[in-house]
Amino acid sequence: MNFAFVVLVSGSRRWNDHLSVKRCFDRHDIVAEGKHSPTVIHGDQDGLDKMAGRIARARRWNVIAVPARPPRTTTGSFQLVAADFHARNDRLVAFLELFRESGYATHVACFPLEDSRGTWDLHRRAKRAKFKPEVIRG
Repeated sequence: MNFAFVVLVSGSRRWNDHLSVKRCFDRHDIVAEGKHSPTVIHGDQDGLDKMAGRIARARRWNVIAVPARPPRTTTGSFQLVAADFHARNDRLVAFLELFRESGYATHVACFPLEDSRGTWDLHRRAKRAKFKPEVIRG
């Protein structure tokens, strides 16, 4: 894949404002004009993540979904706990750091609602990694 611009998105599972996502992506389309397609990285959750993936695919952008890795329980079923999502957020930010270190333009866009603990967790981790996350309210 060829990447012109890589944006990491995070947001609420209850996010339903398509227009705010499209406006955010419109700004990145301008940045990437004349280059390869932009790339969206997301955490593969319902709500904002999957919405952003659908919008990006409709624009023929690259999409990379990075799901949380659930540990197996003793019964063989899967159970996700908060630590799994924190670890996934670490992986998402580390992944974006690799792109930045390779010379790609990068951006973090957060779409939180009041109770968006995971989104704010990713926001903090991105700031610690010297990104300047954009907070977009619906």
